Amino acid sequence: MIVTGKVSLLATAIDMRWRLLTIGLVAVVVSVAYEWLNKTEISIQITPITALGVAIGLFLGFRCTVVWNRYWEARTLWGRLINASRTLARQLATLLQSDDPTVSADFYREMLRWHQAYVHAFRAHLRDDDPLKEASPYFPEAMTREMKTAVNLPAAILHRMGERLHDAWGKGMLTEFRLLPLDETMTEITEIQGGCERIKNTPIPPAFTYVSHRMMQAYCCLIPFGLVSDLRWFTPAVTLLISFAFLTLDQISDLIEQPFSTADNDLPLDAMTRTIDIDLLQRMGSEKVPPPMEPVDGVLL
Repeated sequence: MIVTGKVSLLATAIDMRWRLLTIGLVAVVVSVAYEWLNKTEISIQITPITALGVAIGLFLGFRCTVVWNRYWEARTLWGRLINASRTLARQLATLLQSDDPTVSADFYREMLRWHQAYVHAFRAHLRDDDPLKEASPYFPEAMTREMKTAVNLPAAILHRMGERLHDAWGKGMLTEFRLLPLDETMTEITEIQGGCERIKNTPIPPAFTYVSHRMMQAYCCLIPFGLVSDLRWFTPAVTLLISFAFLTLDQISDLIEQPFSTADNDLPLDAMTRTIDIDLLQRMGSEKVPPPMEPVDGVLL
């Protein structure tokens, strides 16, 4: 995620260079035909082009809104995960009871380590990395072998945490009354995972994106035909300026369509995972607490 608030217009133009070059070439050809070849009949009224631009602007605005809603929902879900992680740590610290404080303390640390494993596995799961590789440092080697067969490792870890809470209830460390809020927190985490998986596995229909790109390109190539009679040799420059504004909005919707990947504009899952790690390690009294992640070149991953 870009956190500096500064976006390079030059870099944006470079990303769209082939589309801009095509539009610029069409504008130059139209200007040359109108001025040098006296092909004045290629000029058309600007009114229908303006009306078409309004329609395309509405379509583009709708697409940007849909994409932004996906992005913001993904960010909201991860914000809920951070809060649910803190809630889980607090509930475990205050609701566990045992005649032997060492037993409850060991179980408390074990559950928080399992939750660390879950968060790292969940991040890797959303980014199509190896969840087992990311999670294995946080649970015993024997469990690593057992988890190799899990198709959905984050869900398997949550299931294991639920089993451990049931074991704690059977050993008297949790009453049914105290087990209930812990189960509700685990259910909330499951719902968060389901929401993120829905966003990841349900992209915007490719046909919608294809039509948007082609319609935008065709409209931008049509602009010089409406401007050439008034602007003459300035037509290519003004066409590129108008096209750059439209294409930039189109490009933005592409950049944030998949919020869980590792592009500059995507969500900083690494940083949010680090935030959860810091909270849990401090609750465990660890002396090796990593610092919050800092942006690199204005980008936080």
